[in-house]
Amino acid sequence: MLGTCVTSLGTDLASLAGSVVVERKMPFLRALHLGAVCAAVMLAAAPAHAQLTSTIYVSGLSNPVAFVQDPSNAAVQYVVQQRGLIRVVQNGTILPTISLNLTSSLAQDSEQGLLGPGVRGPSPLMNIDLPVQGAVVAQPFVLAGWAFDASAPSGTGISTIHVWAFQSQPWDYHLPVPAFVGVPNFGSRPDVGAAFGTQFTPSGFGLVVSGLPPGPYQLSLFGWVDAIGGFGIVRTVDVTIVSSTQLAIDLPPNFSTVNQPFHVAGWSIDTAAASGTGIDTIHVWAHPTTGGPPVFVGVPALGGIRPDVAAVFGNARYGPSGYNMAASGLAPGTYDLVVYSHSTVTNDFSASQSVRVTVR
Repeated sequence: MLGTCVTSLGTDLASLAGSVVVERKMPFLRALHLGAVCAAVMLAAAPAHAQLTSTIYVSGLSNPVAFVQDPSNAAVQYVVQQRGLIRVVQNGTILPTISLNLTSSLAQDSEQGLLGPGVRGPSPLMNIDLPVQGAVVAQPFVLAGWAFDASAPSGTGISTIHVWAFQSQPWDYHLPVPAFVGVPNFGSRPDVGAAFGTQFTPSGFGLVVSGLPPGPYQLSLFGWVDAIGGFGIVRTVDVTIVSSTQLAIDLPPNFSTVNQPFHVAGWSIDTAAASGTGIDTIHVWAHPTTGGPPVFVGVPALGGIRPDVAAVFGNARYGPSGYNMAASGLAPGTYDLVVYSHSTVTNDFSASQSVRVTVR
């Protein structure tokens, strides 16, 4: 009787299965037991039988135990038969094609067999190799790993990755909005190809991260899964970014005695900046060692060419990192001369250095 008890209330059971059984937000489809469907129909029909009609949608099945809607075609359903066959139904007709035959693999007594199908969806995988969880890093640093969809028929199945930075300070309920970090480039990962198949060799990704103010972050990587046409996988790593502002005073030397005017000179960069030196101004203050109020000395000129700095940090953009000024107007005495460097990344005076001088 169950073979012909696939019914509907006013509409066919294909519509009922499509709206009740299929959970489109999940990667798998849940099977609906036909006995429960029939019971629900009969119970619902009892008090209001005059308003309800029952229509046979498909017949000729043997011990059906589950009915699953094809998520990509409203006219197609799959019926699981307990003895091991999965039949295809299209527009209420059983097709001669057998979707799957497991009869030889199942016990055949009356209480055993198939209970229902699982429809396999995308199987995205992603791993973050660098930085490691909990790392303390200075910018720029490398974010790298691999990502692919194991169910992709060709290619890696992951066409892009977006990286966002969320400041992770649980005690602060007024955090700034997340910062978009960038889109990694894809590259070759022979180790992944050897482990999962050469199809997934080009699954490696890498991105140089810069431009974030110092602090604790959760970096979130969102992978675009081609099979679903959306961001279908997320991986995170927690890092603490330390200040990347570098500052040096070359002149005057520490513990020197100077005559006015004297040069205050050196260099400063912020390696976290996406471009340029990362420094937009420098302030110089003189703090009397006797404890009097500090004296503002001035703002040095920026842009002095320092090929030595560019060579040490391996980037020509750090060449114009020098600063220089002629200091004067200080009363004779001993001072702690403090240089403050203002970063375009932090928008703050994020580095300082000092030398002690005696002014005549």
